[in-house]
Amino acid sequence: MYWRSDGGGTWWSTAAAALAALDGAPADPTALAAHLALAQPDVLGQWSLFRAVSRVPTGHLLLITPQGAGAVRYEPAEYEPVDLRDAAPTVRAAFIEAVGARCDGRPVSADLAGLDSTTLACLAAQRGPVTAVTFANATVSRS
Repeated sequence: MYWRSDGGGTWWSTAAAALAALDGAPADPTALAAHLALAQPDVLGQWSLFRAVSRVPTGHLLLITPQGAGAVRYEPAEYEPVDLRDAAPTVRAAFIEAVGARCDGRPVSADLAGLDSTTLACLAAQRGPVTAVTFANATVSRS
């Protein structure tokens, strides 16, 4: 989500370009360079690709008050460390419960792209058939 404020109020949108179009705000070359160089969704933090348009970063919400608008963290910045041996059974139980709720006698499909999706597909396969696909590209698999 994106927003911009001025003396007339605060506008928000799911598209930065829509807010930039309000007055033709120019692209921000620094933000664009960072976006292109690092190719990560959250690399920009609160920046958008347009000057005068701000982005609500992951883990934040847009708080609009009479004094103005801003992104405010709604999740703790740091979590208490948990020993892997203590956390693993809790995560396993949550995965099993979530997969069980999703399967519930319905057809299941999976796009296998890594460890996360493969783990979930294996849990689903314990409950019934799973149609799984993956992508193989000759240029990627060459050694």
